[in-house]
Amino acid sequence: MLKLTGIRKSFDGLPVLSNLSLTLSQGEIVALIGPSGCGKTTLLNIISGLTAPDAGTVEGAEGKLSYMFQNARLLPWRTVEENIRLVREDAPGEEVRALIAAVGLEGFEHYYPGQLSGGMARRCALARAFHFGGSLFLMDEPFQGLDYGIRMEMVEMLLTMWGREKPGVLFVTHEIDEALTVATRIAVLTPRPTTIQTWYTLPGAEGREASAPELLDLRREIIRQITG
Repeated sequence: MLKLTGIRKSFDGLPVLSNLSLTLSQGEIVALIGPSGCGKTTLLNIISGLTAPDAGTVEGAEGKLSYMFQNARLLPWRTVEENIRLVREDAPGEEVRALIAAVGLEGFEHYYPGQLSGGMARRCALARAFHFGGSLFLMDEPFQGLDYGIRMEMVEMLLTMWGREKPGVLFVTHEIDEALTVATRIAVLTPRPTTIQTWYTLPGAEGREASAPELLDLRREIIRQITG
Protein backbone atom coordinates (compact mmCIF):
# COMPACT_ATOMS: atom_id res chain seq x y z
CA MET A 1 0.00 0.00 0.00
CA LEU A 2 1.11 3.54 -0.80
CA LYS A 3 0.55 5.86 2.13
CA LEU A 4 1.18 9.61 2.13
CA THR A 5 0.89 11.47 5.41
CA GLY A 6 0.97 15.23 5.92
CA ILE A 7 2.82 16.09 2.69
CA ARG A 8 3.84 19.73 2.43
CA LYS A 9 5.80 21.42 -0.35
CA SER A 10 6.62 25.02 -1.25
CA PHE A 11 8.66 26.54 -4.07
CA ASP A 12 10.37 29.90 -3.48
CA GLY A 13 8.02 30.63 -0.60
CA LEU A 14 4.87 29.68 -2.55
CA PRO A 15 2.96 26.91 -0.72
CA VAL A 16 1.90 24.24 -3.22
CA LEU A 17 0.94 21.18 -1.15
CA SER A 18 -0.41 21.49 2.39
CA ASN A 19 -0.94 18.60 4.76
CA LEU A 20 -1.97 16.20 1.96
CA SER A 21 -2.59 12.58 2.91
CA LEU A 22 -3.83 9.64 0.87
CA THR A 23 -3.66 5.87 0.56
CA LEU A 24 -3.55 3.67 -2.53
CA SER A 25 -3.85 -0.11 -2.35
CA GLN A 26 -2.68 -2.59 -4.95
CA GLY A 27 -5.58 -3.40 -7.27
CA GLU A 28 -7.22 0.02 -7.17
CA ILE A 29 -7.05 3.09 -9.37
CA VAL A 30 -7.23 6.45 -7.62
CA ALA A 31 -7.91 9.43 -9.88
CA LEU A 32 -6.74 12.89 -8.79
CA ILE A 33 -8.79 15.80 -10.14
CA GLY A 34 -8.12 19.44 -9.32
CA PRO A 35 -7.52 22.93 -10.71
CA SER A 36 -4.62 23.58 -13.08
CA GLY A 37 -1.41 24.36 -11.25
CA CYS A 38 -2.54 22.91 -7.93
CA GLY A 39 0.49 20.61 -7.59
CA LYS A 40 -0.66 17.26 -8.99
CA THR A 41 2.60 16.71 -10.90
CA THR A 42 4.60 17.84 -7.86
CA LEU A 43 2.81 15.20 -5.80
CA LEU A 44 3.71 12.44 -8.28
CA ASN A 45 7.31 13.65 -8.34
CA ILE A 46 7.44 13.44 -4.54
CA ILE A 47 6.09 9.87 -4.60
CA SER A 48 8.61 8.86 -7.25
CA GLY A 49 11.52 10.45 -5.39
CA LEU A 50 12.22 13.08 -8.06
CA THR A 51 11.28 15.83 -5.59
CA ALA A 52 11.65 15.84 -1.81
CA PRO A 53 8.75 17.04 0.38
CA ASP A 54 9.33 19.80 2.90
CA ALA A 55 7.39 17.77 5.47
CA GLY A 56 5.42 14.56 5.68
CA THR A 57 6.14 10.93 4.87
CA VAL A 58 5.84 8.63 1.86
CA GLU A 59 5.51 4.92 2.58
CA GLY A 60 5.19 2.05 0.12
CA ALA A 61 6.98 3.61 -2.87
CA GLU A 62 10.30 1.87 -2.27
CA GLY A 63 9.79 -0.92 -4.81
CA LYS A 64 9.50 -1.02 -8.57
CA LEU A 65 7.49 1.95 -9.80
CA SER A 66 6.29 2.91 -13.30
CA TYR A 67 5.81 6.57 -14.20
CA MET A 68 3.95 7.66 -17.35
CA PHE A 69 4.49 11.37 -17.95
CA GLN A 70 2.34 13.96 -19.72
CA ASN A 71 4.59 13.67 -22.77
CA ALA A 72 5.44 10.34 -24.39
CA ARG A 73 9.21 10.88 -23.89
CA LEU A 74 10.21 8.42 -26.59
CA LEU A 75 13.83 8.35 -27.76
CA PRO A 76 13.74 9.59 -31.37
CA TRP A 77 16.55 7.30 -32.54
CA ARG A 78 14.78 4.16 -31.31
CA THR A 79 11.88 2.38 -32.97
CA VAL A 80 8.57 1.62 -31.27
CA GLU A 81 9.79 -1.83 -30.27
CA GLU A 82 13.16 -0.52 -29.10
CA ASN A 83 11.56 2.24 -27.00
CA ILE A 84 9.38 -0.29 -25.22
CA ARG A 85 12.22 -2.76 -24.74
CA LEU A 86 14.50 -0.03 -23.37
CA VAL A 87 13.16 -0.32 -19.80
CA ARG A 88 13.70 -4.12 -19.69
CA GLU A 89 16.16 -5.18 -22.35
CA ASP A 90 16.30 -8.84 -21.30
CA ALA A 91 12.56 -9.50 -21.74
CA PRO A 92 11.44 -12.17 -24.24
CA GLY A 93 10.54 -10.80 -27.65
CA GLU A 94 7.04 -12.26 -27.49
CA GLU A 95 6.32 -10.23 -24.34
CA VAL A 96 7.13 -6.97 -26.11
CA ARG A 97 5.14 -8.01 -29.19
CA ALA A 98 2.13 -8.86 -27.02
CA LEU A 99 2.21 -5.34 -25.54
CA ILE A 100 2.53 -3.81 -28.99
CA ALA A 101 -0.58 -5.73 -30.02
CA ALA A 102 -2.41 -4.72 -26.83
CA VAL A 103 -2.01 -1.02 -27.68
CA GLY A 104 -2.88 -1.45 -31.35
CA LEU A 105 0.58 -0.80 -32.79
CA GLU A 106 1.03 -4.02 -34.74
CA GLY A 107 2.69 -3.19 -38.04
CA PHE A 108 4.41 -0.14 -36.54
CA GLU A 109 7.10 -1.98 -34.56
CA HIS A 110 9.92 -0.52 -36.68
CA TYR A 111 8.57 3.02 -36.95
CA TYR A 112 10.44 5.86 -35.28
CA PRO A 113 8.71 8.43 -33.03
CA GLY A 114 8.86 11.08 -35.75
CA GLN A 115 6.69 8.83 -37.91
CA LEU A 116 3.97 8.41 -35.26
CA SER A 117 0.88 10.47 -34.50
CA GLY A 118 0.47 11.87 -31.00
CA GLY A 119 -1.95 9.10 -30.08
CA MET A 120 0.39 6.40 -31.37
CA ALA A 121 3.28 7.85 -29.38
CA ARG A 122 1.16 7.75 -26.21
CA ARG A 123 0.23 4.12 -26.95
CA CYS A 124 3.93 3.30 -27.16
CA ALA A 125 4.55 5.07 -23.85
CA LEU A 126 1.66 3.16 -22.26
CA ALA A 127 3.09 -0.16 -23.44
CA ARG A 128 6.52 0.84 -22.12
CA ALA A 129 5.10 1.62 -18.68
CA PHE A 130 3.47 -1.80 -18.44
CA HIS A 131 6.58 -3.49 -19.83
CA PHE A 132 8.57 -2.00 -16.96
CA GLY A 133 5.89 -3.21 -14.55
CA GLY A 134 5.81 -2.80 -10.79
CA SER A 135 3.15 -2.75 -8.11
CA LEU A 136 2.67 1.03 -8.36
CA PHE A 137 1.91 3.10 -11.46
CA LEU A 138 2.00 6.90 -11.56
CA MET A 139 0.17 8.40 -14.55
CA ASP A 140 0.37 12.16 -15.03
CA GLU A 141 -2.39 13.18 -17.47
CA PRO A 142 -1.15 10.42 -19.79
CA PHE A 143 -3.75 11.12 -22.51
CA GLN A 144 -3.69 14.93 -22.34
CA GLY A 145 -4.41 16.72 -25.61
CA LEU A 146 -5.86 13.73 -27.43
CA ASP A 147 -9.29 13.79 -29.02
CA TYR A 148 -12.09 12.46 -26.83
CA GLY A 149 -12.54 9.24 -28.81
CA ILE A 150 -8.82 8.44 -28.83
CA ARG A 151 -8.57 9.21 -25.10
CA MET A 152 -11.36 6.82 -24.25
CA GLU A 153 -9.84 4.11 -26.50
CA MET A 154 -6.61 4.49 -24.55
CA VAL A 155 -8.50 4.31 -21.26
CA GLU A 156 -9.86 0.94 -22.42
CA MET A 157 -6.35 -0.22 -23.34
CA LEU A 158 -5.10 0.90 -19.92
CA LEU A 159 -7.85 -1.04 -18.15
CA THR A 160 -7.20 -4.17 -20.21
CA MET A 161 -3.51 -4.20 -19.33
CA TRP A 162 -4.14 -3.15 -15.71
CA GLY A 163 -6.55 -6.07 -15.31
CA ARG A 164 -3.78 -8.63 -15.81
CA GLU A 165 -1.71 -7.77 -12.73
CA LYS A 166 -3.83 -5.04 -11.10
CA PRO A 167 -1.12 -2.73 -9.78
CA GLY A 168 -2.07 0.31 -7.75
CA VAL A 169 -2.51 3.27 -10.12
CA LEU A 170 -2.48 6.95 -9.21
CA PHE A 171 -4.06 8.63 -12.24
CA VAL A 172 -3.91 12.42 -12.60
CA THR A 173 -6.44 13.90 -15.03
CA HIS A 174 -8.39 17.05 -15.84
CA GLU A 175 -11.03 14.99 -17.65
CA ILE A 176 -13.96 13.98 -15.48
CA ASP A 177 -15.07 11.31 -17.96
CA GLU A 178 -11.66 9.66 -17.72
CA ALA A 179 -11.87 9.60 -13.94
CA LEU A 180 -15.45 8.32 -13.86
CA THR A 181 -14.57 5.53 -16.30
CA VAL A 182 -11.25 4.37 -14.95
CA ALA A 183 -11.18 4.99 -11.21
CA THR A 184 -11.95 2.94 -8.14
CA ARG A 185 -11.93 6.17 -6.12
CA ILE A 186 -11.67 9.85 -7.00
CA ALA A 187 -9.88 12.46 -4.90
CA VAL A 188 -10.90 16.06 -5.61
CA LEU A 189 -8.13 18.53 -4.77
CA THR A 190 -8.41 22.10 -3.52
CA PRO A 191 -6.66 25.07 -5.15
CA ARG A 192 -3.20 25.93 -3.78
CA PRO A 193 -2.10 25.31 -1.12
CA THR A 194 -3.46 21.94 -2.13
CA THR A 195 -4.94 19.18 -0.07
CA ILE A 196 -7.74 16.67 -0.70
CA GLN A 197 -11.17 18.19 -0.11
CA THR A 198 -13.37 15.16 -0.96
CA TRP A 199 -13.07 11.44 -1.62
CA TYR A 200 -15.58 9.55 -3.78
CA THR A 201 -15.85 5.76 -4.12
CA LEU A 202 -17.34 4.87 -7.48
CA PRO A 203 -20.06 2.25 -7.95
CA GLY A 204 -19.40 -0.88 -9.97
CA ALA A 205 -16.21 -2.05 -11.61
CA GLU A 206 -13.55 0.03 -13.32
CA GLY A 207 -14.41 0.50 -16.99
CA ARG A 208 -17.94 1.73 -16.30
CA GLU A 209 -19.73 4.04 -18.73
CA ALA A 210 -19.03 7.64 -17.70
CA SER A 211 -22.46 8.80 -18.88
CA ALA A 212 -24.37 6.20 -16.84
CA PRO A 213 -27.41 7.72 -15.06
CA GLU A 214 -26.12 6.69 -11.63
CA LEU A 215 -23.04 8.89 -12.16
CA LEU A 216 -24.83 12.09 -13.19
CA ASP A 217 -25.17 13.52 -9.68
CA LEU A 218 -21.54 12.68 -8.91
CA ARG A 219 -20.40 14.38 -12.12
CA ARG A 220 -22.33 17.53 -11.20
CA GLU A 221 -20.88 17.56 -7.69
CA ILE A 222 -17.30 17.17 -8.94
CA ILE A 223 -17.80 19.98 -11.47
CA ARG A 224 -19.22 22.18 -8.71
CA GLN A 225 -16.24 21.54 -6.47
CA ILE A 226 -13.65 22.13 -9.19
CA THR A 227 -15.23 25.30 -10.51
CA GLY A 228 -15.96 26.62 -7.03
